[in-house]
Amino acid sequence: MGFMRQLFWMSALSLMLAATGFWSVPEAMAQGTATKGTATKGAAAAAAEEEDDYLAAEFLVPPQTSFFVAFPDVPGLVEGVKASTFGKLLADPDFQPFLNDVKAKIEEGSSKLKEELGLTLEELLSVPQGQVAIAVFPTESGEISGILMADYGDSEETIKTLIGKMEAALKEEGAEISAEKMDDVSVTIVTLPEEKVADSPVKQLAYFLSEGTFVFATSKDAAAAILDRWDGENEDVFAKNEAFTLVMDKVGRKDDSIEPDFKWFVNPVLLTEQIATAVQEQQPQAQSVIGMLPVLGLDKLKGVGGSMIIDEDDFDSIVKTYVHVEQPTSGVINFFKFPAIAMTPPKWVGANAAMYTGLNWDFQAAYAAGEALYDSFAGGGACARFMDSVAQQPPNIHLKKDVIDLLSGKLHFTSTGTGISEENPVGDLTLAIEVKDTSAASKLIAKLLDLGLAPHETRDFEGQKIYEFETPQEGITPALAVTANAIVITADVKVIEGIVRGTRTPLSTSPTYSKLSKFFPAKVSAITFQKGDAQLKTIYEQLRAGEGIAAEAEGLDFKKLPPFEKLAKYLRSSAGYSTNDDSGSLSVQFTLKEADPK
Repeated sequence: MGFMRQLFWMSALSLMLAATGFWSVPEAMAQGTATKGTATKGAAAAAAEEEDDYLAAEFLVPPQTSFFVAFPDVPGLVEGVKASTFGKLLADPDFQPFLNDVKAKIEEGSSKLKEELGLTLEELLSVPQGQVAIAVFPTESGEISGILMADYGDSEETIKTLIGKMEAALKEEGAEISAEKMDDVSVTIVTLPEEKVADSPVKQLAYFLSEGTFVFATSKDAAAAILDRWDGENEDVFAKNEAFTLVMDKVGRKDDSIEPDFKWFVNPVLLTEQIATAVQEQQPQAQSVIGMLPVLGLDKLKGVGGSMIIDEDDFDSIVKTYVHVEQPTSGVINFFKFPAIAMTPPKWVGANAAMYTGLNWDFQAAYAAGEALYDSFAGGGACARFMDSVAQQPPNIHLKKDVIDLLSGKLHFTSTGTGISEENPVGDLTLAIEVKDTSAASKLIAKLLDLGLAPHETRDFEGQKIYEFETPQEGITPALAVTANAIVITADVKVIEGIVRGTRTPLSTSPTYSKLSKFFPAKVSAITFQKGDAQLKTIYEQLRAGEGIAAEAEGLDFKKLPPFEKLAKYLRSSAGYSTNDDSGSLSVQFTLKEADPK
């Protein structure tokens, strides 16, 4: 058994604790000792007041943490999933014949796990009994390190069995294992064989068990950093990081004394810098990446984070993401400005839409950002001169005057799900780009198509000119037209014909969309809508018939799945929106507890 395989299993121990604990958990685990606690109080010790010795993970890692993921309460998450519509589906007797096959398949696959680790999958899944978190940060020596911590409750013997198995395998491959006392805690140090990790920034592992928590680190210094904060008295913690705190305030629950079921944060710029520093000996050119960040304006990106919340008020689930950007922005970030406006789907988007996304993109700002970036390398006015020179060549189109200035900023993506199959994954997917002047847009399209780069046929449909394109893909009939104040590009020409006829009932008036859109703010930069069942039915029926991937799934009889109507009652349409404030952009995606209107 190779060394890297052993290192893989050691890593798997950590990842399984982090990622699989909420999939299949014995009832006893759902009564674990940890509860959802306060994550953003002003002092670390305040977190412990929530529930005995509970400390949220962000109080245990340094303020320079660049990547952070946490499940604050795995048992609570399990219970939330069970109470959700998805959990009710899994408990439905109609689905048990098929799910029993799935369970049998999992048990079959876990036999190798038992052979390698000496534990069953069920025993592994029972380990997380509180919070689980992963973090990346630099140690005092400047080396980037990663840690995983998991509350294991009464599963200490399971953890020790795993550790014993890994230690024996690592020793066989030449690793040196020792123990060291840190703050009265015995920390195991694994020094990896130099010849086998010469090109890796990870030379050492460290781990310890303390007060019902397992901590695994990629360096001794990282383990020491956690223990320095173990008593909750250290104020030099990630929980007081300004960017993290701001983002978590944006994506938390309404009741800020209760944590989300899942939360994450990454500082892309800081993480890039830390990685570049870690690999500079092997990759000296990595440092040049750091120097480019301010030039590109990416140093303004202070953090991106989000949360998942199950069961809050009317919502079955809520997923939030916040992008924190320092003002004023510059460089590449200015490509992506989406001003908030009053927004609704255009009338031509029908109530039969399975998916709709609308957004308002500031193309003028995007062009100006590109022009400024070009000029920063080529000199002031260089971009404008270049564009003027290009416009003098056939087909004599000026990117700024003839294209960018023509666009209103509104984009619409939609599909009814019609025609989707294994051979045709796009169905009738359609993009509409709104324009300020349809006459100018028609002339622009004609100029572009006259280049002959896209073979097509032109036909008239009820007074509307439609361009149909050649494609070798059967079932796809791509087409383009300037109609409904937009350049409409579709994978199914029938969409354009429907727009021209204008006989659709608008999505904006449908009961389901109206119910969901009530939760949108008055002004948004983007909106989304996803019908619960429209796009799944075709795929589901194919599975039941044993077609597609079902034909290749050995040991699973998809014909045991119940009729689609049994599934449909658990499906909910979802919606979402994005909006801006002075420090960034918030995106929210949600489903409701109540079923869609009939």
